[in-house]
Amino acid sequence: MSTQADPRHASRADLDDDFVARAVFTEPSAAERTRPFPVLPPPPPRLDVRRRWYRRPVPLVLLVALALALVAAAWRPWDVPTGPPDHLVLIIAVPDGADVHPDFVDAVAHEAELSTLWLETQTGRAVRGDLSSPRVVTLSMTAEELRGGTVRAYERIMADLDLRDDAFGVVVSPLRTETTWSGQQTCGRGGRAGVVLFLGNCNHTPSTTSAWGSPLSRTITHEILHGMGAVADCAPHGTSDGHVDDDRADVMYQGADRVDPATTPLALDAGRDDYYGHNNIGCPDIVQSPLWVD
Repeated sequence: MSTQADPRHASRADLDDDFVARAVFTEPSAAERTRPFPVLPPPPPRLDVRRRWYRRPVPLVLLVALALALVAAAWRPWDVPTGPPDHLVLIIAVPDGADVHPDFVDAVAHEAELSTLWLETQTGRAVRGDLSSPRVVTLSMTAEELRGGTVRAYERIMADLDLRDDAFGVVVSPLRTETTWSGQQTCGRGGRAGVVLFLGNCNHTPSTTSAWGSPLSRTITHEILHGMGAVADCAPHGTSDGHVDDDRADVMYQGADRVDPATTPLALDAGRDDYYGHNNIGCPDIVQSPLWVD
């Protein structure tokens, strides 16, 4: 029976030590043993791409604070729509480069007071707002820049004034927008934000001694009523352009044959059947205008 040597008991001579025999070993010198171990520079910081700017609390807080500051600087309470205007404000709009005499301001205030007092005698109600102290505003446009038609001039003036949403502007200006004296001259133009009276178009001269029915007091009343909503197209005697045609003494009558207030008293909705206190179901009635004092 043959036996094989157990590899576990093999002698060292039986091992393959060629790689050891061919190796060259050297001992480090004394200088090498005392040389300090080189210090490697620290590795660069690891860039964490997952950390965005919006995950850093400090920049985010600063950006939010800056945004709030910008909003607060630009926001004005009167920019928030609050419904229809509920009070009148009297403004004298002067083109850039022009002057207005203090007597002119007093005369405009007097004419406006004549208008509001007449409305109170006709309705038993006062209009909301103080027209006794007009505010004088110098526009950013010259008279020449506003010439060329009342629609464009009205839009530019109202945009320049930038009134509060709850204020209805009664704006009086010495401006003349018409470029010719031929044809019909438009004395006033109105809209949701207010009315503008162009005194130069109709040669209206305010006076501190005038009586109700003067050209300017009548025009102011006429335009205020337009601003309240008179006259609706559904009115029985409406003309589809905001006027009536049934009574020449009606303050909302528009025509060359209207009565002279010096000889014939003016009326507010003669017959009470068109725009104030009527019974026309579904047709607007300015008796409900918020410009009246309740």
